[in-house]
Amino acid sequence: MSADIPNYSDYVLAQIEAISESAPIKPILSWGLALPDEIINTMKARNIEHHHYTCDEALAFLTNSPAVSLALVNHGLQRLTRAQAQSAIGQLRNYVATRILVAIYPELDSPLSFNDWLALGFRKGPTVKLSGRAVATYEYNLVSYNPKREWNNSKNWANPELFDKHRW
Repeated sequence: MSADIPNYSDYVLAQIEAISESAPIKPILSWGLALPDEIINTMKARNIEHHHYTCDEALAFLTNSPAVSLALVNHGLQRLTRAQAQSAIGQLRNYVATRILVAIYPELDSPLSFNDWLALGFRKGPTVKLSGRAVATYEYNLVSYNPKREWNNSKNWANPELFDKHRW
């Protein structure tokens, strides 16, 4: 494995640091495989509340969940159908977490394709190392997933003052 592939722990810890710079960290949720000890120990040292769930527990948790600062989905979707995975990730995104990081082992079947992740508002993240294996990552951040566009404002679109001046 190439030495230039970042470590998963470093990647997640950088995300936690970025969150903590902008606001106090609410609890962090993880589901799927257990997180590396380095991440757990850092959260304990910083007094960050953390809840880990198996896939089945996480699905039950989504129906009645408090908001969290960050959700880490660590290879926890492989047993779900495509529709179940879309629903679970959609609920997680809409009701639970403002920022989500998903790690998937490419050699194992994931129910969601690259286009499915894009359709859910995720961006392709870097390939990182987890337990010596390459892992694909996808990121969702409520603050940046839908950037402000020049044309999408009252000055350039649907402005009643311009109705008699321009023909569309």
